[in-house]
Amino acid sequence: MEALQPGVSTRQSVKWKELDLDALRHNYGMVQSQVGGKHIIASVKANAYGHGIVPVVRALDAMGVYRVATASLADVRAIRAAGLRTQILMFACTPPEYVADLLPLDVAVTVHNSAVALALSRSVKSGICVYVKIDSGLGRLGVPIAEAAEFVSSVAALPNIRLEGLYTHLPFSHAVGREWARERTADFRRLHAELTRRGIHLPITQAVASAGIAANVADTCTAVCCGHLLYGGLSLVRPDVGDLSGYRPVLKAIKCRLIDLGHRPAGKPIGMNGTLIPASDLTVGVVPFGLADGYHRPISGRTAAMMIRQHRVRVLAVSLEYTLLDLSEVHDAALGEEVVVLGRSEVDEIALQEIADWQGMPVLDTLISFDKPMPTFLDPA
Repeated sequence: MEALQPGVSTRQSVKWKELDLDALRHNYGMVQSQVGGKHIIASVKANAYGHGIVPVVRALDAMGVYRVATASLADVRAIRAAGLRTQILMFACTPPEYVADLLPLDVAVTVHNSAVALALSRSVKSGICVYVKIDSGLGRLGVPIAEAAEFVSSVAALPNIRLEGLYTHLPFSHAVGREWARERTADFRRLHAELTRRGIHLPITQAVASAGIAANVADTCTAVCCGHLLYGGLSLVRPDVGDLSGYRPVLKAIKCRLIDLGHRPAGKPIGMNGTLIPASDLTVGVVPFGLADGYHRPISGRTAAMMIRQHRVRVLAVSLEYTLLDLSEVHDAALGEEVVVLGRSEVDEIALQEIADWQGMPVLDTLISFDKPMPTFLDPA
């Protein structure tokens, strides 16, 4: 295991993440095999879905990704500060007054309204690479597709604008959504054809994202944009819609260390408000991993667990910085021992889906919750 931070090892850490970059390479290869020769735009928004922007982008760059895409200025600055010259697409997020902040960072900028287009045109003296975001029915961001031909024509006519791409976003999870995405993809194809008739040639067009790739939604675009699939599928679509079984999680493990041990007698209230009354004597362990690290309390009726020495141990309580564990079945537990929050042991595994179920949250929400500062370690390349 290689430390992302030079000179740091897991022995020096009380909590840390482990990433499997070989899984990222595998998932990227899976996408490549499904989309043929199309360009791959990799979504690395939200600090690469909580995995860490720099190691993920460095690995994607080495694999020849066409562009990475994010809506975070902090993500872009981190990529550039790491010395990576990877091509970046800035998703729609930029108020006109912030356009100047993007210019030194060498990014392609998304235009989704006239104000941003005009601000870009006025802020540069030579061509800036621009993508136009189309709203094909999601209703979130983008130019409504019925107005898009005229809008794109007006953007293409602005000085200092180099129009490279046109994209839309069509997420779905079930069979009805797949049919909706197919219909909207056909609308997008007709828009592209109309722009071509007007003499507007766009080298990059993209409508299909991770859900569309998994569900084999066909299109005639030159690129795909994927995020969920690269990081392991993340329960993106239902099994009757797409097969995610070949994709592997990139977040290999989250671990911490046992920092305290104590004895709690039967019948004596513990926990917040004294609401937990053990029926028998307990050996209790404390780990420095809690709400501030993205670890939520289990919902009513669910019992969460962590692992120590191959044993699952019950989570008794979760506070801002600590979690209390029942170690009654773990004999001779020692301070400093490794505790698995997420990941596999020789005999068992606590998977992200399982934690999400305990917390009553979608898998992606649970993953992003773990996007908190802590040392990150990588499997050797």
